[in-house]
Amino acid sequence: MFPAVVQADESAPLVVQHSAAEGTAQPPGPESPKPPAPFYIGPRIGPSTVTGYLGVEAQYGRIAVGGGLLFDDGYALGAKYLFAPYPSSLYIFGSYFRVHTYDEPDDAGQEPIKRIITNMGVGLGWQKRWRNGTIVSLGLGPSYYDDPKSDSHLMCVLDLSIGYAFAFGNRQ
Repeated sequence: MFPAVVQADESAPLVVQHSAAEGTAQPPGPESPKPPAPFYIGPRIGPSTVTGYLGVEAQYGRIAVGGGLLFDDGYALGAKYLFAPYPSSLYIFGSYFRVHTYDEPDDAGQEPIKRIITNMGVGLGWQKRWRNGTIVSLGLGPSYYDDPKSDSHLMCVLDLSIGYAFAFGNRQ
């Protein structure tokens, strides 16, 4: 008729729990464990300084890392922090990429001159994931690049990619 009161000891606060099915008071039980954050991995395609033109991205909770191939023999690596990982979120990202380019020689008959351009950047972006696993990312930010042929400069980095995320673990 009246709710039951359960007290573990004299110093503990009073705790009252009711069972809706039985209509009687129940002693407090242990909290149910929180399900693990899901793990996603999948291919990405698009002009991205995080995953290259063709790459892969893995995400666990709010952290995502990726890498992929750029034109010629270059590559891109990057990481993201998503503020709300599902279904859409703003994110911050950092990226590093390295590109090998070839300059034409001054004299005929000489081999092309290979130079390496590196770039490090940070940015802000938005990502949307649909229930079917499709992901679209769009990010933009400043970066610092180093080209041995010219002085180092500031430029813009872009994270524009579409892909698919295969989910492992419990979905959020």
